[in-house]
Amino acid sequence: MKKFLYKDSWLTGIVVGLGAEMVTGLLLWVIVSALSIPLSDHLQWLGVVFLPVLLILRFYAKSRQHLTTTKSLITVLFVTFVAYMYMLISTRSALVTQPF
Repeated sequence: MKKFLYKDSWLTGIVVGLGAEMVTGLLLWVIVSALSIPLSDHLQWLGVVFLPVLLILRFYAKSRQHLTTTKSLITVLFVTFVAYMYMLISTRSALVTQPF
């Protein structure tokens, strides 16, 4: 496993990026389900899944030996963030309709 993480390839970046997002999303879903809060009412909380990817991206970007992995992580982050924003806007979860 350690050998796979230090390999400079597109596949490594895609697997690590999507894997980090899935694990974080699953952990968030378990916590929200345990608290009996419907996640569909709070879709903006799913923005937390991008934090581990940003940390992993920083790790790979600091090492100048993994340029291909860094590029693929940036691509994964961009594509999933655009899909997330589209989901928020299409479900109107991004619009604030009530004052605080």
